[in-house]
Amino acid sequence: MAVRMKRLILLGAFLVCCLSLDAGVARAASDQAYVGLFADEYHSTCIIVSPGSLVSFTTWVWFLPGTSGVMAAEFHIVFPSNVIVGNVTCNTHVLGCYGPPEDIAFDHCLTEWEWGIKVECVLTDALPSIIELVPHSGDSSVLVATCELGFPLEPAIVLMDLYLNQTGRCFFDAAEPVSWGAIKSLYQ
Repeated sequence: MAVRMKRLILLGAFLVCCLSLDAGVARAASDQAYVGLFADEYHSTCIIVSPGSLVSFTTWVWFLPGTSGVMAAEFHIVFPSNVIVGNVTCNTHVLGCYGPPEDIAFDHCLTEWEWGIKVECVLTDALPSIIELVPHSGDSSVLVATCELGFPLEPAIVLMDLYLNQTGRCFFDAAEPVSWGAIKSLYQ
């Protein structure tokens, strides 16, 4: 009887640990902020295709804050040689755009999806390339300042780059808005 009781206690402890770990994984996906490049104002498209002629498009930088929110961000956008970069527009809630590299600060704490900047672009040919979201030189990752006291910097997860004339690591169906559930499922 004592041996069976020990086994039940150990099994119970194991199950509690597993459930705690599973809950930790689900929370971990939302603890950190996400940032990504999209080709639309609905943060759902990450592929641009040219039939060989000039194609105008917009590169949007979207943020999905973690549980600590986002007040500012430091990142750099790398454009390939087959992209002509035009006007940069800041969200009206951005206090200032400085770049490159891009440093932005918001006038409020982000707690939901919000775009920071958008860049008008022209794709000049049908060659495959990628517009990349990368850290500042010297930084190991794209950084965000959280809304916590002192606005501490923490790494953000780069959700996706913008793929030109090729399929890429686009996670979402363009017809569906991206949700926390969709993002969490990627990291579980």
